[in-house]
Amino acid sequence: MRIVGEFAFGINPKARFVHEFLEAEKVLGTIHVAFSDNSDMPSGKNCSDNRMNFRVLNPTVTVYKRDKSRLDVLRDSVFTDL
Repeated sequence: MRIVGEFAFGINPKARFVHEFLEAEKVLGTIHVAFSDNSDMPSGKNCSDNRMNFRVLNPTVTVYKRDKSRLDVLRDSVFTDL
């Protein structure tokens, strides 16, 4: 699987790391990435029979712009001032 089906920032300060993934993926300062079938989404290109979900603790998320400059959106679990 080479196509990300989901990418989300955890922004809920009351969410906890619990067994229930739907709550745990929303913990403030984390990210959630899923590789899965996204063919039902507009421009979806990944038909897959599998789904893999990942929660990342203490992530740094960097966006690279077309002009090749970079912007850290999240640095060590802390959102930066954009």
